[in-house]
Amino acid sequence: MTIKQLPNFSYLENELLNQNVSQEHINRIKKEKLKSGLHLWDICDKSNPREVIEDVPVQKIKGIDTARGEAKVTWFKNLQHYKDYNYDHAKVLHFWNQLCDLGITQFHKTFEDPNNSGEMKFLYFEGADEYYTESGGSHRTLFARVTGASTMKSCNVTILKMDPAKYKNYSMVKKTKQEIFSLIEQLSLTLHIESKVGHDDKLVVLYKDQKIFNQISPPIRDYSNENTINQHLAALEGVREILMDLHRKYKQIRRKKKFLRGLSITNYKYKDELNRLIDYGWQVD
Repeated sequence: MTIKQLPNFSYLENELLNQNVSQEHINRIKKEKLKSGLHLWDICDKSNPREVIEDVPVQKIKGIDTARGEAKVTWFKNLQHYKDYNYDHAKVLHFWNQLCDLGITQFHKTFEDPNNSGEMKFLYFEGADEYYTESGGSHRTLFARVTGASTMKSCNVTILKMDPAKYKNYSMVKKTKQEIFSLIEQLSLTLHIESKVGHDDKLVVLYKDQKIFNQISPPIRDYSNENTINQHLAALEGVREILMDLHRKYKQIRRKKKFLRGLSITNYKYKDELNRLIDYGWQVD
């Protein structure tokens, strides 16, 4: 039954469940954030792009590099707050009506119809194995990802290879960042990167939105610049070292049940940071 207005997307999870989108998939799109392909554009070899028509695996589409959508925001929230992220209301309504009218199985088959893919253009970064919607399919991509479609058939794809040296440095930085973010999550903390044109980045560690400490790091604008890469990695390792030391000291204090800081951490080099965490009620195993 075609509707003239969208349901209340404040209850988007229930609406998707009602359309037989699995809870497992919903949990996934509530965690996975859109990425921008610009970071890969900077490290690819643009001298010899290949234009092909091929099927695109939907789960490998990592972002929407058009005027629509918002990177660093989950797929779920991109649909839930679609007006904030420049999606067109009429098109969102069109795809939602299609989903309701056809049911999830037939709706997914519409993405496999080559007649629906003609104007869509993707960038594919070989090596990273990631696709990004370049034009002509922002809303289709959003609904394919949110509802868990498997494939978009016969799409226009520009294939770009990675510059080997730049990609090696990029992968090294990415791996270190993933390790840091994993540690941050284990310690119930968050890491915010403050970037300002013409200035070094600030890697700010927070607990309950309260700043605990920060490290200064040069922004990486050129992945062939070994000096900048090494400085950036050193800053990340500095964050890791402080976090692990704070955790070690916190466990030591807790074991001794000494939260009298004057007795426990007077000479501790990160005593100010640990005091802040204790004041804000930090609890971690």
